Amino acid sequence: MTTFRTATDAMLTEQIRTAKDRVIFVAPGLSQAVASELVNAHQHCRSTTVILDPDEEVCRIGYGDATGFEHLTKCGGNITLRKHSGVRLGLLMADRVVTIWSPTPRSVDGERRPDQPNAIVIEGGIAEDGTTGDLVRTEPSASESAQGLKSGGGTIAPSVYSLAEQLAKRLDDEHVGEQPIERADLENVVKELRENPPAPFDLARKVRVFSTKFQYVEVELQGVEWTERRIKLSGSLLNSDLPDGLRDILETQIRPYRAMGDVPINVPCIVRGQIAYNQYGDEIRIPTTQYEMERIWKDIRERYMFRVPGFGTLVRKRELASFRAEVEAYECVLVDWATQFRQKAKRDENGLVSDMVKSIKGRIEQSGRQGEFLGIDLDTEVRSGLEGMRVIEPRVRIVIKDVSWESSRDQEFTTALRGALPPEDLQGWFDEFVAVQERR
Repeated sequence: MTTFRTATDAMLTEQIRTAKDRVIFVAPGLSQAVASELVNAHQHCRSTTVILDPDEEVCRIGYGDATGFEHLTKCGGNITLRKHSGVRLGLLMADRVVTIWSPTPRSVDGERRPDQPNAIVIEGGIAEDGTTGDLVRTEPSASESAQGLKSGGGTIAPSVYSLAEQLAKRLDDEHVGEQPIERADLENVVKELRENPPAPFDLARKVRVFSTKFQYVEVELQGVEWTERRIKLSGSLLNSDLPDGLRDILETQIRPYRAMGDVPINVPCIVRGQIAYNQYGDEIRIPTTQYEMERIWKDIRERYMFRVPGFGTLVRKRELASFRAEVEAYECVLVDWATQFRQKAKRDENGLVSDMVKSIKGRIEQSGRQGEFLGIDLDTEVRSGLEGMRVIEPRVRIVIKDVSWESSRDQEFTTALRGALPPEDLQGWFDEFVAVQERR
């Protein structure tokens, strides 16, 4: 018998079918063919024990299928069904033939070839010195025992035990598969898989091993656009010099910080994506305007991100860590810049309010309707508008998503991709493997 073999349904069912005394089967799940043979094993075996992990995820991964679990519901008490959560090894004891294998989930790998062994098959017993032997037990004589198992200065032949017997005892001693599998356990797995079937394994393998050099990236910059902030004031105040029919339908917006786009704020300097320090370990700070903050952010995007029209923006996987590091450094500077900008705006608030009130009064006087606004405190109205202005905390939000295998097969996407990325970045993008790429 070949020791190193490929565990297939045909091999397992043959061993079960030819057993005469006992079958013990341990695995995460099983196929219908193996389940059918186990159910029928009582016709030629004294006992049959099956230990499984009755969980729907076992079938979704591909360690077994729903039909295998379903077939066991028909056993009618002919076999002993037990469960062990998370078991991920394969063990079949058919009389004195022991097969130990590594179950391969079909969502990861396809059918294995005969030259790709994943099982060890041992027949007979194992002696105390580790050698294999026949299914016999040799005991030392009384005199040999009295001499400490020695005979004339030499060691007697070692005792030989059935490996299957030892493993069966170990299963009990080490509490493997103690809990029984109830019929409801199996029925629930089958029900869940019928209502929400697993993805086809050939597609699952392609998706699982599909790998591109890029990932989608979504970024959102908040807290730097202070010159675009608006305050809300009554349209009657702002449009007092317009005709009655237009005052309430025309919206006049006030952007109080519009003129501050080139106001310098001392913030840490970013060099090559990192905050710069001098020889004494202190941050190097330089005057930076809002427009310069926006330019730094634009530079980061242009160096790392590729826009695919109609689909989104991509970033190289190999540059993702560097991209995140630069964004993190930029965000630290942004928080510092926005905090100082807000403080400066607060210090200049009195002058800003005065200018706005003066402008509103001028429009009211021009309208000749001063009497309509006698009870309104313009200073309070403007300050209230400034206080009610929405302040967005500065931050950079990043969301990374994988490019799906299905997208890579879409003609419109691939056309846009070739127009957006350098040719060298597309090498290997569209290769398909049913499992790990074969080494040659």
